[in-house]
Amino acid sequence: MPIETRVRAADGTVSGTVAELGAEVAAVPVPSGPDGPVAVPAEIARLLPFGLDELLTLHRAKGEPGEITAAHVPVDGRVVELLLYGVGKARPADLRKAGAALARRGRGRSAIVAGVPERRPRGVRRRAPCSRPTGSPRAPPAAPAPSASSSC
Repeated sequence: MPIETRVRAADGTVSGTVAELGAEVAAVPVPSGPDGPVAVPAEIARLLPFGLDELLTLHRAKGEPGEITAAHVPVDGRVVELLLYGVGKARPADLRKAGAALARRGRGRSAIVAGVPERRPRGVRRRAPCSRPTGSPRAPPAAPAPSASSSC
């Protein structure tokens, strides 16, 4: 028997969408940053008696793709499972692994509301572009100018 899957973009908040759909699960993405997981600002976190960063620390979460940390929050007069799902650096392979973990965890549930990670998660700095010498493929490349900030 096939499982019905519906994907819908929602306007508004995660908790508002959970209440509107009667969802049993709310999922919030957690990217991994240079110093561990990055607790993204999620309005549903205000329903917890502690911060998301404290929850992630308690469970020793790293924000790795496919990692899931769970808690329960009250939404619209009922208890909903809150899943903080690791998305790593939000690369395509990381997102596939995270999506598979959410699908497994949500098996048998009527509805899951999942936040989508930003293209570049907050707290994860963009690396400065490397300067590469240009020239014709036949000519040997010119030596790049020395730079103290170059990480290439």
